[in-house]
Amino acid sequence: MANTTSTTAGGGDFTSNLGRIYGIYTGGFIAFIILMAILSAMGVENVVIGYLFMGFTIVIYAVIGI
Repeated sequence: MANTTSTTAGGGDFTSNLGRIYGIYTGGFIAFIILMAILSAMGVENVVIGYLFMGFTIVIYAVIGI
Protein backbone atom coordinates (compact mmCIF):
# COMPACT_ATOMS: atom_id res chain seq x y z
CA MET A 1 0.00 0.00 0.00
CA ALA A 2 2.87 2.40 0.78
CA ASN A 3 4.36 1.83 -2.68
CA THR A 4 1.14 2.99 -4.34
CA THR A 5 1.12 6.20 -2.30
CA SER A 6 4.76 7.02 -3.08
CA THR A 7 4.20 6.33 -6.79
CA THR A 8 1.19 8.62 -6.85
CA ALA A 9 3.05 11.35 -4.98
CA GLY A 10 5.95 11.11 -7.44
CA GLY A 11 3.54 11.44 -10.34
CA GLY A 12 2.06 14.55 -8.76
CA ASP A 13 5.50 16.15 -8.51
CA PHE A 14 6.12 15.51 -12.20
CA THR A 15 2.75 16.92 -13.18
CA SER A 16 3.18 20.02 -11.04
CA ASN A 17 6.57 20.73 -12.71
CA LEU A 18 5.34 20.31 -16.29
CA GLY A 19 4.47 23.98 -16.72
CA ARG A 20 7.93 25.04 -15.61
CA ILE A 21 9.64 22.46 -17.81
CA TYR A 22 7.64 23.42 -20.90
CA GLY A 23 8.20 27.10 -20.14
CA ILE A 24 11.97 26.65 -19.99
CA TYR A 25 11.96 24.61 -23.21
CA THR A 26 9.77 27.13 -25.05
CA GLY A 27 11.76 30.11 -23.76
CA GLY A 28 15.02 28.49 -24.80
CA PHE A 29 13.67 27.72 -28.26
CA ILE A 30 12.44 31.30 -28.76
CA ALA A 31 15.80 32.67 -27.55
CA PHE A 32 17.61 30.37 -29.99
CA ILE A 33 15.45 31.51 -32.91
CA ILE A 34 16.07 35.16 -32.00
CA LEU A 35 19.82 34.45 -31.80
CA MET A 36 19.72 32.82 -35.25
CA ALA A 37 17.85 35.84 -36.68
CA ILE A 38 20.44 38.22 -35.21
CA LEU A 39 23.33 36.14 -36.56
CA SER A 40 21.67 35.99 -39.98
CA ALA A 41 21.19 39.77 -40.00
CA MET A 42 24.86 40.21 -39.07
CA GLY A 43 25.86 38.25 -42.16
CA VAL A 44 26.99 34.98 -40.59
CA GLU A 45 27.36 32.28 -43.23
CA ASN A 46 24.53 29.81 -43.75
CA VAL A 47 26.87 26.90 -43.03
CA VAL A 48 27.57 28.21 -39.53
CA ILE A 49 23.86 28.70 -38.86
CA GLY A 50 23.22 25.16 -40.13
CA TYR A 51 25.82 23.74 -37.74
CA LEU A 52 24.25 25.67 -34.87
CA PHE A 53 20.81 24.23 -35.68
CA MET A 54 22.29 20.73 -35.78
CA GLY A 55 24.14 21.27 -32.51
CA PHE A 56 21.01 22.65 -30.85
CA THR A 57 19.06 19.56 -31.90
CA ILE A 58 21.70 17.23 -30.46
CA VAL A 59 21.84 19.19 -27.20
CA ILE A 60 18.04 19.08 -26.84
CA TYR A 61 18.01 15.29 -27.32
CA ALA A 62 20.82 14.96 -24.77
CA VAL A 63 18.91 17.06 -22.23
CA ILE A 64 15.74 15.03 -22.81
CA GLY A 65 17.77 11.86 -22.22
CA ILE A 66 18.96 13.06 -18.83
